[in-house]
Amino acid sequence: MKPMNKLYFLPTILIPIGLGVLYDIWHNMIAAGDPLASMGGSIVNPIRVFGLIIFLSFVYKLWDAIQDGKTRPSALMAAGLLLVPLWNIYWRFKAFLGWTTAYHEYARRNQLQVPTIPTWSFLTFSVIGLAVGVLRYIDRFWESAWMAASVYGLQAVNLVMLGIVISHSCDAVNALVEQDIPISPRKKLTQMQLVTIGVVAGVVLLGGMIFVTETELLTPPTASKHADFAVETLPQIHQAMKFYRDDNNTYPQTIRDLTEGGYLTLDPKVVREWEFLLIGNPPTKIQAISTSAMPGGKGNSILFDLEKETLTGYGQK
Repeated sequence: MKPMNKLYFLPTILIPIGLGVLYDIWHNMIAAGDPLASMGGSIVNPIRVFGLIIFLSFVYKLWDAIQDGKTRPSALMAAGLLLVPLWNIYWRFKAFLGWTTAYHEYARRNQLQVPTIPTWSFLTFSVIGLAVGVLRYIDRFWESAWMAASVYGLQAVNLVMLGIVISHSCDAVNALVEQDIPISPRKKLTQMQLVTIGVVAGVVLLGGMIFVTETELLTPPTASKHADFAVETLPQIHQAMKFYRDDNNTYPQTIRDLTEGGYLTLDPKVVREWEFLLIGNPPTKIQAISTSAMPGGKGNSILFDLEKETLTGYGQK
């Protein structure tokens, strides 16, 4: 058994993941809709795949270090199931928190004197990973700036926790290296087999990422897609106007009346891309006019008829 060098695993895993998070923030929140931002994925995605391959090899080595014919799951299964979508949210607990239990059981079976692993870091890393997965799923159906910011914030914290997990794991495995460890009766994968598996997984993942990136570049969003934020916000403004009328016996004259009165909170991204006007006295329509920050261009207009509750204009059929 060879020692695990944390000075190798820490940068080769954390830097690619960190770059990926920074790119996602830039692509989705700062430069949303910018074709240059999508093109950046062709640079960042290969780095992500490299980091993922090193990460999976790290997990494989953790479980391989405690294989004595009785440890379950196998090292290959422990690493491989982290690639299964949705299932990997649960499997993270098994692959990391479960490893601490398997490690101590392995030490007891073989009468080894090893330091106790601080399981709090493994548990925290797994729980935050679960939270990120759940919030990402919710964000697919309910997009908002604060939701995205929460996801990126948790990812940053989880990056720190992953660094702590890597450090503790390497120390634990190296404590085994210093002792007379029983050789596993299982047939282990050769270095070439591990490299081959990693390369195949990397090629598949990179191909999928490139396909998604090229699809984004070659198939630009439609007008209706660009208008989604405004379309979702207009009925919210209408509802806020009703509450304002009930409390003040009059209709608001501007959107500021609603926001300053606490009747309406607009998503920062919506405010950046759209300007909203109340038309009429009392208002009979709400108009949304796009700014230069909206990917579809400046000056596009959507009208919301308050009586009929219908939409006309940009992106509407």
